[in-house]
Amino acid sequence: MDIDSQSAGTDNLAFYAPAFRIVLEDHMTFLRNDIATEKYQVTPGEAYRFEADFYGLLRSRSIATYMHHVVLRMNNMTNPNQMTTDLAFFLVPSPQTLSRLLTTFQANSVQ
Repeated sequence: MDIDSQSAGTDNLAFYAPAFRIVLEDHMTFLRNDIATEKYQVTPGEAYRFEADFYGLLRSRSIATYMHHVVLRMNNMTNPNQMTTDLAFFLVPSPQTLSRLLTTFQANSVQ
């Protein structure tokens, strides 16, 4: 895979801002329990194939790159290398929920 296809793009750069990452961390319980959060099953073959490569698993499921970090954190990981063969499912927040959090954050950050 070439580097351009792995880049985050410019549409969602706000998701990488340190201040917004703090907001996401503060909302982890909400995101994990949100009714709009999806639960993706992981087959044993996928778990084996993507051991130590959680982001590779997310790319294989076409999860948007800007969401990778929040999905990692929602699944109690701090590093994509923490993906193990024991993973049976992972949680993915609704893009609409993330968008609402971002909009609220940006509205409250205006000086």
